[in-house]
Amino acid sequence: MTIQLPSDPIGRPERLLAVCVHWDDCSVAVGSRDGVISEVWSQQPDRAAPGGAGAAPLASRDALLLMDRLLVRTGTSLADVEGLCFAKGPGAFTALRVAAGLVQGLALTLSKPVAGICSLAAMVAQDPAWQIPVAASGAAPGTAPAGEPPGPSWLQFSAIDARMGECYFAVHECRSGSHPQAVRPPAVGKPDDVVSAFDQVLTRRGMKHAGIISTAAGNAFRLSPILVRWAHESGLDPTDAAARSPTAAAVLAVAASVGAPAGGPARQALPVYVRDKIALDVAEQRAQASART
Repeated sequence: MTIQLPSDPIGRPERLLAVCVHWDDCSVAVGSRDGVISEVWSQQPDRAAPGGAGAAPLASRDALLLMDRLLVRTGTSLADVEGLCFAKGPGAFTALRVAAGLVQGLALTLSKPVAGICSLAAMVAQDPAWQIPVAASGAAPGTAPAGEPPGPSWLQFSAIDARMGECYFAVHECRSGSHPQAVRPPAVGKPDDVVSAFDQVLTRRGMKHAGIISTAAGNAFRLSPILVRWAHESGLDPTDAAARSPTAAAVLAVAASVGAPAGGPARQALPVYVRDKIALDVAEQRAQASART
């Protein structure tokens, strides 16, 4: 996948390397100020199958192999990399730890800064409106008139599968080429809880019935009938939303955007967890199985 950066990331490292481990997929990306990001994917459905090994045993191996392949293909050496970034979550517990561990190790070895990017916020990079050059929305690349935001804004309603009948979700205010700002911080909940949280944001802004400019993102808009219905009722396209997901390319683009957090030392490269419970107990598994029959 290739994502066009919306503007030169002024003040950002010349070349960034990104890692994302998302459930049973892992991806890496490298990007520079020419605005092009290259990405290599590893998709292994066997890990998602019943009795499969899960993400942990292969994700770390895959990411290192993909990274080596990508660096060779783009003619990039690790010495050329000036900064690292990774999808910090929310997401699967083990997947987040694998990604964080990899960038921590690289950051320590290379003595490079590393930035963690919200997995839900990163999906804005796959929105064509976000990739429009900032200059096209009335501001010079990387800047904005004093006291004015860089172009019009919209809300992104994000929800990705958290398994156990739940979703990781958040709401971000987005502007072309700028780092998304959290309106509703990342959380986890049942689809009904997600819809309630989304509607609260709309109501709080007085736009529940005002045709708010917004987008949706994440595979929960395919997997949850409740969220599919909410998207339709809100004038959003759940199919388009479900096609967007956290990827290394998206993480890198957001890490290079205007207002993105600066990279820090390796010890600060920590995952973000919003769920304490990571598995159903036996009774809950039986109840879930009964509900499917």
